[in-house]
Amino acid sequence: MSRAAILDALRDDTPLSALVPEGNIIANPQGDGRPGDLQKDNFIVLRWMEQDWDSRFRKGPRNLEVWAHTPKEISDSYNEIDSILLRVTKVIDALELIDGADGWRITMAYPGGGWSGDLVDPAYNTIMKNALFKVLSNPIE
Repeated sequence: MSRAAILDALRDDTPLSALVPEGNIIANPQGDGRPGDLQKDNFIVLRWMEQDWDSRFRKGPRNLEVWAHTPKEISDSYNEIDSILLRVTKVIDALELIDGADGWRITMAYPGGGWSGDLVDPAYNTIMKNALFKVLSNPIE
């Protein structure tokens, strides 16, 4: 599913790390409330979704939601969240034929639509937005 290649690309991107510390990019968190190490900085949550199956090709891209969060204690402005999602879009859109440490190769990745509106997450006590991406991948053989 190419989880590792996406996560590594985002964590290794220098311009993105100026907005979101490397350790604050997490995949599929569990539990209620904001994880303890994400209390003071912006963070990104990756949520892998369903696959868009095309029976003609017996495959299709998997949907990936990227959620950018800013703790309300830091700011109530969505400007930095917009900058985060813009950089995430550039990073993901550039991924093509990238092998991940999890044994999956990204064939291509691209935006799957526009960004969400300005949202609030009461469980995390953050302001947030999300963007959808389509990721086509195959096991490395």
